[in-house]
Amino acid sequence: MDDLEERLRRYADSSVAATAPVTADEARARSSRRPRRSRLWMVAAAAAVIGLVAAGVAFNRGGTVKHVTANGDYPLTLDGQTQWQLALLNSTIHPSDAEIRSRYSASFVAAVPVSKFRSTVDTVARRGPWRVLKEIERRDDRVLAVQLAAANGEQARLTLYRTTGGPFEGSTILFAGPCAPAVDAATPLSPELGDQLAWIKSVLASSARLTDAELKEHFSPSFLAYVPPDQLRDNTEKLRALGPYSFRNYEGPPTSDQLTARVGVFSGEEARLTLTIDTEAPKRISGFGIFTQAPCTLPVG
Repeated sequence: MDDLEERLRRYADSSVAATAPVTADEARARSSRRPRRSRLWMVAAAAAVIGLVAAGVAFNRGGTVKHVTANGDYPLTLDGQTQWQLALLNSTIHPSDAEIRSRYSASFVAAVPVSKFRSTVDTVARRGPWRVLKEIERRDDRVLAVQLAAANGEQARLTLYRTTGGPFEGSTILFAGPCAPAVDAATPLSPELGDQLAWIKSVLASSARLTDAELKEHFSPSFLAYVPPDQLRDNTEKLRALGPYSFRNYEGPPTSDQLTARVGVFSGEEARLTLTIDTEAPKRISGFGIFTQAPCTLPVG
């Protein structure tokens, strides 16, 4: 697994995004409140896969001076920044290099020079004009994810992230693709699957080290034969570093023993959570994974 990071970078570089490919682990490394070089891991014994997967997650980073446009139309707030980026995509504003730098953190500009920022914005602008279709998630004044729609029916996800009320540390636009229909997160699950999902959520939200007894209680022997407890604990820590998570919706209807869900990571980017349990009692976890994912297209109307 020594080549995982290199494969992640190649995959991120090849993805279609409106921002330069600074990956999620790099974003986490630059966050002062998170451990350096955290990664998003998938563990799935049923599929015999443990991998580091990226599907178009990209971050921009930039300048430190707070700036508001001369006419005050685009204040440095989540909503103001959303409208500023939308106006930029639709060519209704033409900011100077200094104006662009002023809206982002120093690390943003270091990773994504203004020339690169402009070229990637132009790539998306050519597929517009764009409008806000729906707000996906908002976390205080730190994270906002909105779905954009173009006149030709194409959709993209704009995500903004910052740790304080100052300049933005992350700004992503990813083109959306078709997925299974979204199913309400309040949809009832089978008791066994619901219990295991609740346990997974509690583990991701906790900092407590998992014991061997807990792992044997919740994971099937086949899973633990492929992913030994120490490795599973290490992977769990990497997943925790990408939190806190939000639970957005199921992707397609859950069955009695498996589900796929869309979750938001610390920056508001989207990931897919998969969970499978044994069909026979005691119905322990036989497959579990969280991996970054391009956003889904949404119904229009």
